[in-house]
Amino acid sequence: MDTTASTSSTSPSPPGKTSGQNSPRLGWFLAGWAAAFLMVWLGFHLGWAREAAYMGGILVLAAVWWVTEAIPLFVTSLVILALEILLFANPGNWPGLGFASGPSPTMAGLIAAAADSILLLFFGGLILARACVNEGVDRVLSSVLLRPFGNRPAFVLLGVLVVTAFLSMWMSNTATAALMMTLVGPLAQRLAPKDAFRTALFLAVPVGANLGGMGTPIASPPNAIAMKYLASNDLAIGFGPWMLVAVPMLTLILLCAWGLLWRWYPCQAVQVDLFTEPAVLSPRGRVVLWTFAGTVILWLTESLHGLPAAYVGLMPALVLTATAMVRREDVQQLDWSVLILISGGIVLGAGMQMTGLDRIVVGYLPLDGDTSVGMLVFALTVLAMALAVFMSNTAAANLIIPVAMASVVTLNATDGEATFLTTYLAMAISLAVGSAMLLPSSTPPNAIAYASGEFTTNDLLRIGACVAAVTLVLTLFALGKLVGLVFG
Repeated sequence: MDTTASTSSTSPSPPGKTSGQNSPRLGWFLAGWAAAFLMVWLGFHLGWAREAAYMGGILVLAAVWWVTEAIPLFVTSLVILALEILLFANPGNWPGLGFASGPSPTMAGLIAAAADSILLLFFGGLILARACVNEGVDRVLSSVLLRPFGNRPAFVLLGVLVVTAFLSMWMSNTATAALMMTLVGPLAQRLAPKDAFRTALFLAVPVGANLGGMGTPIASPPNAIAMKYLASNDLAIGFGPWMLVAVPMLTLILLCAWGLLWRWYPCQAVQVDLFTEPAVLSPRGRVVLWTFAGTVILWLTESLHGLPAAYVGLMPALVLTATAMVRREDVQQLDWSVLILISGGIVLGAGMQMTGLDRIVVGYLPLDGDTSVGMLVFALTVLAMALAVFMSNTAAANLIIPVAMASVVTLNATDGEATFLTTYLAMAISLAVGSAMLLPSSTPPNAIAYASGEFTTNDLLRIGACVAAVTLVLTLFALGKLVGLVFG
């Protein structure tokens, strides 16, 4: 589960370089405001409605700050909410603010958009992950799951990829990468120093951790954002249906990554001894494991009991905090900034829809009724991937998904076709940003594995580019068919 917005926002600054870093950040901070004011000015001169011009400024400001991290990513989300309340709800009744066409939204309405129920789903995932780490459930699961892959190098490599991806489907991809590095390290020590297979093992950790973020709605903030936008279009999808589409995609990409890593970095040894700790769980650990299993079962059987996935996400939070498996200090240490970042993206999209900016942006794209679905998916997916290489995956999804939702109307689709296209595009973009792992700075797992010194930037760039290419091909030729089969 990807719960870290970017590496640079969590990494300590090198000694003696604080002023050197603050100077460019100040420049980008001012550049963001300048770009926002320019966008507002252009909007008025282009004849946009007042609220659309203001929203254009907010969008540009958010994009500049999310790309450059002039301020922490979650702070940008708070700025988005504050500006929308000031400029649209106009609580002070100041002249020149509010909607020029139609009634203005209320402050309560904008705050309600920020406090969307999808945050409960992600909060439950954070609580579960924290409890698993506290009681050693994550370490036990990883050691148990690695054993069936035996000692043959090719299957050991597959095991590292599969186990890392599986754990990342349920917990932070950063924590997953850190955990798997402690297991891969002893494996690598049993190989010759110049054995290329060492590189394959260490690359498998970020690849598996990043791709695992595709598998479940709680695995990655972009997935939660996609589900929110689908729900706002009366296309709410459950936990199980998401997995029915995403897991086959994830499996195919993992197998391709496995084949490439094994081909590029073959092992000199015939066997590799797996170093795994005994699978011993404390009584508290068993409680966490049963809670984990029960929550997953409820998520997967939503169609039977009717409880929304967001409500089910609240249950482990109640159980684990009431039984002190997760204590107050644990709750205080949760990555609340991720929830704020998701909330900011939801508010940004809501603002674009309310003001009509999403339709204005789509109007400037070279789209018309003759534009093919494949061309639209290709263009938006590539754009999302490109942005996610250099900025937070969550921020990239926040920027692209609203535009994708609005672009469906340009295709002159029937109601049934529009339902399919909306679901297809939302899932395509959320899965695409999860595969953008070309640089050490692209995701926290990349940075954690790169710090080992066992592979170069070129190694990561090569496997990252291939993973992105495979994801793009599957998105164009397989994802649509899966969406059609699962969602009819």
